Amino acid sequence: MTVTAERDLLATDVMSSPIAAIDEHSSIWQAGDLMLGQRVHHVVVVSGSHCLGVLTDRDILEAWHRGPAALRATPVRELIAMRTACVLPDATLKQVAYVMNVNGVDAVPVVDGAGNAIGIITGRDVIRAVALHGVVVPADRPV
Repeated sequence: MTVTAERDLLATDVMSSPIAAIDEHSSIWQAGDLMLGQRVHHVVVVSGSHCLGVLTDRDILEAWHRGPAALRATPVRELIAMRTACVLPDATLKQVAYVMNVNGVDAVPVVDGAGNAIGIITGRDVIRAVALHGVVVPADRPV
């Protein structure tokens, strides 16, 4: 059984904005500094304002063995996936959860029609929406 208010929650209702974003040419080290400074686990990698992907704290941890010099010299674009799942602002929360599940990610950028990053939805945002709005997704059916 799905319980919602008068309408389904949309990506724009649950996304975090403004986003922690970093230019594709910035270093892995700079991305780590940004995450620590803003106390986030994900940053959106952009070219201008166009979304290229999401970098996670786990990505940085996996690159840590390269050492400080390499982290300062390596651009973040080398760590992001070639294809990043994104959603539009009018995607329903169910659609967002489906995209996250199918792609095995815990964060999805929200983009406008031109691909510009305008927000991000993390697993924490989905959980908050469920807790605050009583949205229930049945376990016996796919989202």
